[in-house]
Amino acid sequence: MRSCRLNPLSLTFALVVAVGCAGGPEPTVPQDGGSDQAHAGDMAVKAPPAQGSSVTLVQLGMLLFWPANEFAGPVSLTKTKPTANEIAPWVAPVPGTLANFAVQAVGATTSRTYLTIYQSHGGDTLAYSATSAELFVPSGGKSGNDLSHKLSLSRGDCIVTRTDQDWDTVGGLVLTAEFVPAPPGPSSP
Repeated sequence: MRSCRLNPLSLTFALVVAVGCAGGPEPTVPQDGGSDQAHAGDMAVKAPPAQGSSVTLVQLGMLLFWPANEFAGPVSLTKTKPTANEIAPWVAPVPGTLANFAVQAVGATTSRTYLTIYQSHGGDTLAYSATSAELFVPSGGKSGNDLSHKLSLSRGDCIVTRTDQDWDTVGGLVLTAEFVPAPPGPSSP
């Protein structure tokens, strides 16, 4: 069985491993750190773009009404008129970026609705602030998105969402985003 090795500082991941382990020539990774290409024989291979995972920022169960100016998180609302600090938030597991926000509900809105993402540093005392990420759902709509804003997060940062209008979600609602972990920094010897 052939052993594959990568320079740990390289940003070239799975594609180089796949080419090198497929029985072809051993890939070489530039040691200067300035190139995003590895060379496998005569073929240059570009590193794949950073990819994230879908995370659920809000999930509301069946027959749930989301009142105007109230907050929600990944666990259905269990209290009437909760403050941001009374909602179980989504918590960033590592530093990274949230982007590509999308919401889908079963029940339609009765007026134009804005969902604003709020962020707080983690810890014993949470202090949420509105971010630039805001999803628009038109009157009578069931879905919306914000594909233009990205939020930088530190490990432990907390995320909740606030609606500006009443929304009878009927059979439920899910708001998701793409979480992309920050690339690892240089390691110490």
